[in-house]
Amino acid sequence: MEHKFSVLIYINDKSTPEWLNRALDSVLANTVRPSEIIAVICGVKSPQIQLILDKAKTNTDLRVLPYPVDYGRAFALQTALSKSSCELVALQDVNSISFSHRFEKQLAHFTAYPDTTVLGTCFQEIDGESLAPVDVHIVPPTHTKIKKILKQHCPFQHGTVMLKKQAVLEAGNYQPFPFLLEDYYLWVRVIGKGYKTANLPDILVAMPKDPALRWVCNAWLFFQANKNLYDVMREYKLIGVFSYYSKMMACFIKYLFIPNWLKKIFHKETWIFN
Repeated sequence: MEHKFSVLIYINDKSTPEWLNRALDSVLANTVRPSEIIAVICGVKSPQIQLILDKAKTNTDLRVLPYPVDYGRAFALQTALSKSSCELVALQDVNSISFSHRFEKQLAHFTAYPDTTVLGTCFQEIDGESLAPVDVHIVPPTHTKIKKILKQHCPFQHGTVMLKKQAVLEAGNYQPFPFLLEDYYLWVRVIGKGYKTANLPDILVAMPKDPALRWVCNAWLFFQANKNLYDVMREYKLIGVFSYYSKMMACFIKYLFIPNWLKKIFHKETWIFN
């Protein structure tokens, strides 16, 4: 069964022409091309980026939504998703490379399992300069395991996801959330409303490794953000009372009790996976 689908990409003043070019080239090199690409550009004045977009327009249906101010990724994706003309929508990170069979395999899954609403994939971390492989991230494959992992950290990597527009809109669409946790916040609401999710076992996206410990310098604010997420999980009955308070205690110890130097020594990527 042939599916039409859109690709959404958010570009801001931190986006580099080199990575944008790689991202768009990887989308256009896929065995199945999107029906449209919607690029939301916020606060960008780079002529190089404009040239790359102009080049892409000659090869595909590229719609550019320009904004003079960067209102953030949540606003950009919320706007792009609402303007998408397709029910299936793929998220493409400006700093990621989609492998050639990514869309083909995701579309095949939606055909085989039409009750799926959100579908991610495993991904390859690479060195940002040489593009050499660094690490592989294996994500939970089934909805049952995704619901379990959801209580610990985000079960999807943004730039690997393909989703169904209407279900996500019914869950409230993208909304701003501190520390770029808007993806996590959205998936909690989608799963909380009973929609089915999955991750493909295939490694279909590559992206540069991000060594940043965002919560080390903003421990209290990161604690508050996690508390808000757990509040939403409790509201949707994804966690019980005992689990809620256990997680709050674990967050308190992890973010506020352990000193920064010890956090850096024992840092694990899964603590901030989102």
